[in-house]
Amino acid sequence: MNKKGFTLIEIIVIIAVIAAVSTSGTIMFTKTVQSFNQAKLNELTEQIEYATDVYFNKYPHIMEELYKGYTGDTICTKLYMLQNDGLLNKNLINPITHEIISGTLCVYSTLDENGNIVHEFTL
Repeated sequence: MNKKGFTLIEIIVIIAVIAAVSTSGTIMFTKTVQSFNQAKLNELTEQIEYATDVYFNKYPHIMEELYKGYTGDTICTKLYMLQNDGLLNKNLINPITHEIISGTLCVYSTLDENGNIVHEFTL
């Protein structure tokens, strides 16, 4: 018998293999994008914390105010203050939500039990 073409089973197997490969590729791509965006968010967080430290060093009266208080006292530094001082870009975008980060975001700074400054904020 002269056989030309593929049987139905061969075509189904090929389609199943292609579906499996494309699904795993899509999952790997999605995880890679998520980890990249998380790394960008971590970098942005570090930039904001660093800019706040520089701002405190530039205006020592803020540091004095913080150290006068007790552990647990908090100082709020608005993001627009850091942006107006040239310490941060004016158009910050959250890489996870792709929304512009508001200049009214408050960076809460406090002292921990060792006397180190800790910055907290939510993006």
